[in-house]
Amino acid sequence: MSDSNQPHDPSAQPPMPPVPHEDGQPAEPAVPQEPAAPTAPQGEPVPPYAQPAESASPYAQPGAEQSGYGYPGGPQQSSSYPGAAPEGGAPYGGPGSHVPPPASPYGSAGGAGAPKQGGKGLAVTALVLAIIGTILCFIPFAVFLGIVVVIVALILSIVALVKKANGRGLSIAALIVSGVGTLVGIGMLILTFTIIAFVGTAADDLDGFIEDNPEIFEEDPDFGDFEGGAEDGAADGATEAETTVADIDVDVTDQAFWSDDTFTYVTAVVESGSADLVFQDLEVTIDLLDASGDVIDSSYDLITVMPDSPALATSSFLDVDADAIDDVAVNVTDAYGREPVSAAEFGAITVGDIEAEADDYSTTLSGEVTSTSPVERNYVEIDVIVRDADGTPIGLEWGTVDVLPADGTAEFTIDSYLEMPKDAVFEAYAQSGY
Repeated sequence: MSDSNQPHDPSAQPPMPPVPHEDGQPAEPAVPQEPAAPTAPQGEPVPPYAQPAESASPYAQPGAEQSGYGYPGGPQQSSSYPGAAPEGGAPYGGPGSHVPPPASPYGSAGGAGAPKQGGKGLAVTALVLAIIGTILCFIPFAVFLGIVVVIVALILSIVALVKKANGRGLSIAALIVSGVGTLVGIGMLILTFTIIAFVGTAADDLDGFIEDNPEIFEEDPDFGDFEGGAEDGAADGATEAETTVADIDVDVTDQAFWSDDTFTYVTAVVESGSADLVFQDLEVTIDLLDASGDVIDSSYDLITVMPDSPALATSSFLDVDADAIDDVAVNVTDAYGREPVSAAEFGAITVGDIEAEADDYSTTLSGEVTSTSPVERNYVEIDVIVRDADGTPIGLEWGTVDVLPADGTAEFTIDSYLEMPKDAVFEAYAQSGY
């Protein structure tokens, strides 16, 4: 039975039910025993968690009576250890307690107060490398370095994003720029390798052309050395051109020079002295001399002289004072040492009459070239001297025939922008090509 003077204690234990005897009679209800209060061992110091019996619980409310051990009618005793529950409550820190756990001095893991890992250095480095690498990827041959740089930038930007480092925006920008740079680099690599392959093919073609035409590229120790090219002992103050022909059966039958606002032109007509021989690749050196016999400027031309086809050697000089020219020296030599060949074997190349058709802006010169050569000739050069009615040269025009068939003919046209007089006379000469 409960005592009406004691308030109901929810933590109190209910009375034990009666246990029946063996003879079937109910037994007297068991009376709960009061547990003994813990006592400190004699002669030993009191543990730190033990408090004097008369001490009140540090968590009890002022003026409130302390309960015993939670059964009805138990004696009112003070708690003898810290953490004992106040009357009707759970022990401090136990189930039902509302005391908050101690706060971490660094904040909760993953909370708003957790600092981000690292600074912006990784993101900035990735962005700078991405920009530099992308610029290099736009340049042929420099793309070999650029593609490496953008790949490094791409890796760094991904690492910065995975590590959630500061500068997320910079990392994303570096990722985009390096991605674009990688694509550009791949395209430029393809273009660069294409250029390399093209140059290699062109070099092979040039080597093959040189091997197939050794006579054109034979080494000449005097090639291009025109210093002192005028014939030694040339008369001072000569008023007519000096002509020197080496031990070759050819003659310089005509030569002239004239100037316009930009160039000074020199021409020399060379004819074969043999009706049966063709002289190939003769070098004609043309020197402009002043009144003292000193060379003002020099040039040269290569010609092939056939019995029925005189050859025209031409040179043009830029920014030469025509008034300072006192003499022109023409020197014909067999610079390559080519042996003359039979005219019957080589054939001849001749140019027919020239027709001129003028409009408001230009004059078109046209004609026909004929070959008696047994082989096809390529890149046959056509030179045309334009003279006025008095025979004075006023212009020099030239063109080419890409293919001249063996024992055949081919037409040619040359556009001239000279101020052509109505009574102009045209002289045409052909070089044999190869």
